[in-house]
Amino acid sequence: MIKRLFTLAFKNIFRARNRTMITIIAYAFGIGLYVFMNSLLTGFYNTSVKNIIDKDIGKIKVMGNDYNLDDAVPLPETYFEYTKYTDISKQYEYCSPDMQFIASIITSDVSAKTVIRGVETDKANSVFHYSNDIVEGVWIDQCNDNEVVIGGRIAHSLNLKLGDVFTLIFKNRDGNFDAFDLNVGGIISTGNPNIDRLSIFMPLAKAQEFMSANGLISGISIKTKKYNTEKIKINETFTGVSAYTWEDLSEDFLNLDKMKSGFSSILIFMIVIVATVGIFNTILLGMFERKREIGMLKAMGMSRRQIELLFSIEGGIIGFVGSVAGIAFGFLINLPFVIKGFDISVYGDMDIGYPVQGVVKSLWGFEFIIPALILGVIIAVLASYYPARRAARLEPVKTLRD
Repeated sequence: MIKRLFTLAFKNIFRARNRTMITIIAYAFGIGLYVFMNSLLTGFYNTSVKNIIDKDIGKIKVMGNDYNLDDAVPLPETYFEYTKYTDISKQYEYCSPDMQFIASIITSDVSAKTVIRGVETDKANSVFHYSNDIVEGVWIDQCNDNEVVIGGRIAHSLNLKLGDVFTLIFKNRDGNFDAFDLNVGGIISTGNPNIDRLSIFMPLAKAQEFMSANGLISGISIKTKKYNTEKIKINETFTGVSAYTWEDLSEDFLNLDKMKSGFSSILIFMIVIVATVGIFNTILLGMFERKREIGMLKAMGMSRRQIELLFSIEGGIIGFVGSVAGIAFGFLINLPFVIKGFDISVYGDMDIGYPVQGVVKSLWGFEFIIPALILGVIIAVLASYYPARRAARLEPVKTLRD
């Protein structure tokens, strides 16, 4: 009987071919947007996470016990002994100490806030591979004594070029203000705007000297696979320091991603609902047009349940075809974003909330196929429920007389 109902349902939905095709196209558009937006947002998310881990934090960041998660960079009073790095580095191959502090960079006509990052060149390269991101000049291991490496965005905003001189003003650990003239020895572009528009790199020893903090560091970046368990291990093994995962230090980004994903889901859901109204109307109009036929089917012994099932199958078929077409449509519009990517640079220096810049590539949303297909069919069947119930309640005698 089910086979007969499916056969009959197929014939019925394509009687009003134009109306059915318009409904399928509208439904496919909504499902296609669902697949595309999820693929694009996943691309933004994965690129952001990669930039956070590979260029900024690592998988684990070790800070002094007094470090406050709300602080952009560790305060001087939270610095701890370099010997902690010596002990921790024995257990991790990819481990890099640093000293970070906030300073003002001043040129002849403009100024800006910056984050100084004092690093050991070989250790920083083992974790972050910064030397591969130099776009002009050299990395700090080849800079002269008074030269530093500056982020590409801050260099652009301050109109600084290789060899240019600028003044760095900051408050050291003793509470005194210092100023130094430095030269641009290299310009770096990591792909992480939080680095490229804020950071100046210099050797760790120079940063320690500037801050009057010899023998101290502000953090240790570690790359390790089992970072959640390693975080617990570090906290239980070493005193005077606390370990944080990249998620702990990226809570604002993760919350923003959830909010944007939720907003996109709501928007797409509304589009799908509009398309669902089309299915509702298509099934309902079909029911009105086939009243006499429904009466004949009931007079021939078809039960109310079978009538309901017939119309639900019709809605399900439209939903299935629309979902399959929508998935194909979503992949089609996603194709150029997978191959060429989405160029954020056209929006200038605008902060979009994700730590990405330049070209960001979308992903193939294979994990969204099954959910999109199931969601599409379920919504379509639910949209068919009222017309199906109404058709099942038609009286055979009355419909045949009309």
